[in-house]
Amino acid sequence: MTSEGALAGSDRAGIIVAIGSEVPPGRFRVGDRVCVAVASMNHLLPRIGAFAEYVGATADITLKVPSAMSLENAVALGISVATIRYALFRSLRVPGHPEKPAIKPAYILVYGGNTPLIHPSTTRLATGMGSTQ
Repeated sequence: MTSEGALAGSDRAGIIVAIGSEVPPGRFRVGDRVCVAVASMNHLLPRIGAFAEYVGATADITLKVPSAMSLENAVALGISVATIRYALFRSLRVPGHPEKPAIKPAYILVYGGNTPLIHPSTTRLATGMGSTQ
């Protein structure tokens, strides 16, 4: 669905040029390479969209890009990782958080995955939070 005047595009990768006051101190620095997923074509936030020269994004959906990964490859992580994170930690309530991994392992089954990115990303994210495959 489109909203007249709203920006399109959900996934973006680039370099941080400014940091907002609501970003936790030390989480990101100007110059960090990141990828994000933003809610595009949003009538409530029409100036937010990935197909723009500068993109505003919240810290919780922004990921640092490893130095070994190109920004061209990192741009594919945004919606994929956001979807996986939502499914595991919000919908299924798998315990653990990036800053506080689970103490007691939770067992999950990743069945299939319709893209080569979903399955490996899901298992890496889940095991990083203390779950086991």
